[in-house]
Amino acid sequence: MLFNVARFELRYQLRNPVFWVSLFLFFLLGFGVTASENVSIGTPGTVHENAPFAIAAMTGAASIFYLFVITSFVANAIVRDDTTGFGPIVKATAIGKRNYVSGRFLGGLAVALLGYLAVPFGMLCGSMMPWVDPETVGPQNPVYYLWPYLVIAIPNILLSSSLLFGLATITRSMLWSYIGVVILVMGYLIVSTIFGSQIEYRQLMAQYEPFGFGAISEATRYWTAADMNSTLLPLEGVLLFNRIFVIALAAILLALTYWRFSMAERAPSKRRLKKLALMQNGDASEPTPQAVVSSAFSQRFDSSTTRAQFMIRLKTEIMQVCAVPG
Repeated sequence: MLFNVARFELRYQLRNPVFWVSLFLFFLLGFGVTASENVSIGTPGTVHENAPFAIAAMTGAASIFYLFVITSFVANAIVRDDTTGFGPIVKATAIGKRNYVSGRFLGGLAVALLGYLAVPFGMLCGSMMPWVDPETVGPQNPVYYLWPYLVIAIPNILLSSSLLFGLATITRSMLWSYIGVVILVMGYLIVSTIFGSQIEYRQLMAQYEPFGFGAISEATRYWTAADMNSTLLPLEGVLLFNRIFVIALAAILLALTYWRFSMAERAPSKRRLKKLALMQNGDASEPTPQAVVSSAFSQRFDSSTTRAQFMIRLKTEIMQVCAVPG
């Protein structure tokens, strides 16, 4: 049952246009870093565009912007049933709390991890473009792209997904989930700016900074350009500690989310009750139709039908993002 729920969520998200749009945008992001001379990620001029250090730095940096995409995957997975009104129906089945929560999270996490592969793949394609100066590109090695994805991207996405999944579970609102992402990113940038440049906090930032920039900086502090061009990030010392900390924090957040989630329906708020009362009064005041007029219907699949379907889908997506739980 658990894997059936996860497989359903995976199929649903793969049919979502948001996945393919974000895949294309982050492919362009990775592509532009290596294919354009005007885009830099802060590496020294003698470091190759496809150097292990440059790929690791870009893999970590893009994971911050990927937070907004992750929200549409993992937060949508837990909010969607309540927004569409299918929540009570699904929860009334024999699916169970463990299968429902774990399956939805695993499906959203799988989509998020799959979509982020566009970043290293985009960097690989960009570095092979014919207009790129050969002097700025080193030997192509698939391990240079896979290792940062395993060490940097996967723990970062796991932590981000756990946090946003928990936030959506508590608020039951996509709107508040996106607000939470904005607050998280702004808070992270402010804290990193204040403490990241101070020597006395260097070790602390390297150990506990969630996206791994401090750990990468500390692990490669004394590297030469030759080391950056040929050496993979060593999964030891402060970097290993940081990655274990991030995974452990993600596990704690998931445990709290599971404990907080309830299969029982929430009692409606006073505002919701008032709205329902007004709707019932309005229905009671309407005259009962004396007869039902039947007419023949025919299926149409022309341009007007396509526009109507698009507008309905657009309205549904906007209402899902802006919906505030009652």
